[in-house]
Amino acid sequence: MKASKLRVIAVSFLGAVSLAHGQVLTPTSAEQVTDADIAAVQATMEQGCVSRGLERQAPEVEVRGFCSCITQVMKAQVSKPEWQQAVVAAAAHDNAGLQRALGGHMEQMAACKKN
Repeated sequence: MKASKLRVIAVSFLGAVSLAHGQVLTPTSAEQVTDADIAAVQATMEQGCVSRGLERQAPEVEVRGFCSCITQVMKAQVSKPEWQQAVVAAAAHDNAGLQRALGGHMEQMAACKKN
């Protein structure tokens, strides 16, 4: 998977989960993002990544492996303040904000494209 696709999927799938577990996440500041909000996003982000990858007509096995890897990296590497910033950006459909919140982890996520 090309690096450009990696960035598009890694950033866009989090934006796609502003609706998590049936509730619309609408925080306007990081302080408003609860642990439950973060858990809801984490629970749905892999599913959103897979859906996005399949929409792009990538092979299913490749998509699932990539998305699983991305999810594992993000859960292990992204700090609570970064999650909070990312959730606020996702709720506002602010891709630049998502880039700022998660951009420091792109190198670790890039390793997923090799799997």
